[in-house]
Amino acid sequence: MNKTEVCEERCALAHFLNNQINVILGTCDLLSQMLSEQTTDPQVMDRLLTIRSAASAMGDEINKPLSRSQGA
Repeated sequence: MNKTEVCEERCALAHFLNNQINVILGTCDLLSQMLSEQTTDPQVMDRLLTIRSAASAMGDEINKPLSRSQGA
C-alpha cells in the first residue's frame, strides 16, 4: 500500500468519524435544551456535558493530523 492510499484511507475514516461526532454533539445540544426546561437534576446535565466534552475532544484529536498534513 503506497503513501497516497494510506492517506486516502485515513482521510475517509476521519471524515466518517467527524460526521458521527457531529451527530453526537448536535444531539447533546438538543438534549441539553430539552432537559434545561424539563429537569432539575444536575447529574443528568453533568453526564450530558461529559458526553459532549468527550465527543468534542475526539473531534479535535482526529483533526490534528489532518491540519498538520494540509499545512494549517
